[in-house]
Amino acid sequence: MVIIKNNIIKVEKIHNSLALSIEYNDTLYKNALFFDLEHYVYKKPICIGLKNLEKIFEIERESAVISGSNLAKTISKIIKDKDYFSRIPEEKKDKILLYNQQDMVSLFYILTNWKKYV
Repeated sequence: MVIIKNNIIKVEKIHNSLALSIEYNDTLYKNALFFDLEHYVYKKPICIGLKNLEKIFEIERESAVISGSNLAKTISKIIKDKDYFSRIPEEKKDKILLYNQQDMVSLFYILTNWKKYV
């Protein structure tokens, strides 16, 4: 089972000089699908999590924060029980999809504004 929700989200003008660069490549965001910020952060001696990165980058979410562990448990149940997804209320499905979408928006903003904050 795959859940797909496609949205087009308007992005402000991107300044490459502020974007995260690795080996002088400051256009990594153009291939954002293949960029793993968590892997980059894990190479550092600390891992602070997306919620804490959002605080540093002054990102405010449009929806209520969902517990990462609760979300992981829900996804685990979906994987283990084929019928579980059909029993989830539409409102909860929409909440999860919106939350994951906001994760992607936050990660993109962090990637393209890295040098402004770090």
